[in-house]
Amino acid sequence: FSGPPNDFLLKSTDMGIGFQDLIAINDRLHLLLGLRYDESKLDFDLAPFPFADRLSLDNWSYRAGVIYKATDSLSVFANYGSAFKPSLRINEFGATLFDLQQSVQYEAGFKIDLYDGRLTLNSALYHLTNQDVVIADSLGKPVRANQESVGAELDLSARLTERTKLLFNLSVIETEYTNGAFKGNELYGTPGQSGGLWLNHDLVQETDQRLSLSLG
Repeated sequence: FSGPPNDFLLKSTDMGIGFQDLIAINDRLHLLLGLRYDESKLDFDLAPFPFADRLSLDNWSYRAGVIYKATDSLSVFANYGSAFKPSLRINEFGATLFDLQQSVQYEAGFKIDLYDGRLTLNSALYHLTNQDVVIADSLGKPVRANQESVGAELDLSARLTERTKLLFNLSVIETEYTNGAFKGNELYGTPGQSGGLWLNHDLVQETDQRLSLSLG
């Protein structure tokens, strides 16, 4: 708030409990199931507003996935996950905006291991949505917005020699606000493309010690 400094008390208490099970149907098919319960509580007293308040939110989130080993060197996977986190903002009238930011992600990809693990390739496609994200508008006031992200990732690991390893990764992502005043705009601070290339060489490779040199 503008003006002299404000005294405030804010206490946040979060509790969560989760369960997850990885189920082997057979040697090639595995299932992953997860369930989580979270609860968030806020106690706050904000000056100069003559009120104190207590807020509480709780929610369930879920996770499910499948991994199928098509061959000894090729595995494919798909998963679904949901999550939430509380969002607290105070508007210019001192009213509280306490709501859930909810996220849902779908992902699918594959992993290839070749030459006895000397060459590994991972690839994934994903779609992520965030609902009711609290951001500031051009006047600094909190508003809610929905976000959408679609991306692809590629990771390559190659052991060139017993002491030399090459690492390469590439990521491409498209982001967008899907409603409100920012509809059609990209998300701030999220790179559209990113990548890395690293070469690691073990100068010393003993049983109990290792000295490596990396260039990237």
